[in-house]
Amino acid sequence: MFRQRAPRVDFIPYVRAFPLLVQNPTLMVAPLLAGVIAIFVGRASGGGAGSGDVLSGLTGGLNGLLVNLIANFAFAVSIVIGDAAWRRGGSVPFDPSWQEARRRGRDILFAAFGYGFVLSIAGLIGGFLSGILGVVGVYAMIALATFAFIYTLPAAAIGGIPGGAALNRSLELAKANPLPTVALALVNAAILFFIEPTLATLVLRSLVEQFGFDGVFIDLARVVIRSIASAYLALVTAKVYADIAFGRRY
Repeated sequence: MFRQRAPRVDFIPYVRAFPLLVQNPTLMVAPLLAGVIAIFVGRASGGGAGSGDVLSGLTGGLNGLLVNLIANFAFAVSIVIGDAAWRRGGSVPFDPSWQEARRRGRDILFAAFGYGFVLSIAGLIGGFLSGILGVVGVYAMIALATFAFIYTLPAAAIGGIPGGAALNRSLELAKANPLPTVALALVNAAILFFIEPTLATLVLRSLVEQFGFDGVFIDLARVVIRSIASAYLALVTAKVYADIAFGRRY
């Protein structure tokens, strides 16, 4: 018997996602709202006791979990919009996608929590390994977890997979489609850890030097830049997941 060939990487959707993003600014709505919430949570928690206070540290940790949960849910909403944009090939309204996300809200929340929890555990394990491998241990564990569970949110948001099973579904798809998954993970890493921070530094520096913006205005500008990055990643994540999970080619 012939062995089934592993799916190849299709880079065309990564290019087509740019004009589709311009046509669908609603992709940024949920990440923008999540970013604004993160600003207020961060500023509220910063007004407490000093960093050495145990209660303050616990509160900060809980706030971080809440912010990550909201951010992951917002990303899943953008994935729903992105999937609709790919299927229609143009602009899509926000309300139907929002209603679809609300209908699957429980599964998305469970998947978002599970995804954030797995990444946190990977970071902790990497922290233990850092004594042997240095900082490489942290990045290696997070990269491995990201590769294995990168399809968790789209599995719940557009795949209809129950929240607890979305992690297993992601692992199955990642193992069966290693090349597309590695490509998607690398694009995520490049945007989140290089392109977005570089762009943010340039834009924020210009806002400070040209207009004298500071404080909350700089935070809001950073949120806008992060929302654009999230919107693009939601588009490509929705496309890659749909292609490997359903065989779609739109």
